[in-house]
Amino acid sequence: MIGISIYLLIAIICAVLLIVTVAMGGFTGGDFDAGGGFDVEGPDLDLGGLEADVGYGDFTGVGISPLSLPIVLAFGTTFGGVGAVLEQVGVNMYAIPFIAMLVSVLTAGIMYVVVVKVFVGTQTSTVVHPRDLVGEQGIVSVAIKPGRTGQVVVVTTERGRTLLPAIAEEAIPTDTTVTIEAVVGHSVRVKR
Repeated sequence: MIGISIYLLIAIICAVLLIVTVAMGGFTGGDFDAGGGFDVEGPDLDLGGLEADVGYGDFTGVGISPLSLPIVLAFGTTFGGVGAVLEQVGVNMYAIPFIAMLVSVLTAGIMYVVVVKVFVGTQTSTVVHPRDLVGEQGIVSVAIKPGRTGQVVVVTTERGRTLLPAIAEEAIPTDTTVTIEAVVGHSVRVKR
């Protein structure tokens, strides 16, 4: 009986998981909630009533985490593949994991840099800073009353439709055009 190399097994498992991950949404998508408040981005999975989402690391920066699932799976695929090749050419069995790890770290690092520079770097930001909207006009979508917060929709060519909480010194009914005067806390102050 011919035994399968552990390195080849690692490469096959990681490659299959990497292909499935990329096919299900690559580097974008839903979230993972394990019931304990653990919540990270990833594509949604429905496993016969058990809903889970593939997570890409708890990362709060712009872009993806260096420990995202696709990057880790690329590391595993490279580690297994390099290890299997080194095993076949007769490299010392104690040197194989170190050489494979070195090549895998290099490969995963290059992949991370390429993904961040090419894919994440070319995306347009949809972040709206209310202070950038001062002076813009909007339309009241939820009536504003003195002392109570309403809502204003502002449409810009850069960001599209933006819904903002709004306050005013006077009552302003829905569908009224207003001008944003200032940012006050988490709301914008508007006037007719």
